[in-house]
Amino acid sequence: MGTRVLYHPHENEQPFTRSLSDVTIARENHLVIIRAYDSIHDLSSQAFSLKLPEN
Repeated sequence: MGTRVLYHPHENEQPFTRSLSDVTIARENHLVIIRAYDSIHDLSSQAFSLKLPEN
């Protein structure tokens, strides 16, 4: 659905936040799963689940 590319490590910038705009989520989707990836550690085994309100 969306990707935010980071071009350098942010290990000394904690807490670290960034935004991502122009992401469209279909109305029938009520759960978004977010996983981190970086070029050193690859895809994280941890996932963050975000439950969206049902309209």
